[in-house]
Amino acid sequence: MTASNGKIIWVYDKYNGTITKEKYQGYKPDVDYGQFIENLQKFDLKFEGIDHVNGTECYVISAFSENLKIKIIIYIDKNSFVPIKFETKFKNTTSIMQYKTIEIKRTD
Repeated sequence: MTASNGKIIWVYDKYNGTITKEKYQGYKPDVDYGQFIENLQKFDLKFEGIDHVNGTECYVISAFSENLKIKIIIYIDKNSFVPIKFETKFKNTTSIMQYKTIEIKRTD
C-alpha cells in the first residue's frame, strides 16, 4: 500500500510488516481519461450504486475482465463525472488509487 501527503510517500509492505518513507519528488501522473474509458470497453461493467469518498457522493461502477482476471471498482464524482478513486483487484493484491485534488484544464 502506498500513501502520500504531497510531501512524503509511505510504502507499506504487508508481507514484511515494514513501512518505508521517502521524499515526494513532485510526480504527477498524466491521466488520459479518454484512453481509460476506451480500455473499459473491453470490460464487463456494472452499476453498483452510490457511495461516498471523503464526503463526495459518487457513482460506483465495477469493471471486470474475465480474460485478464482483473476487477476494478471506479468511484465517479456525481457532480463533475470525474473518476476520483479506483480499487484494482488482481489475484491476491488490491491496489487503491485515490485523487484528493484534481485540476481540469479545458482546451477550447
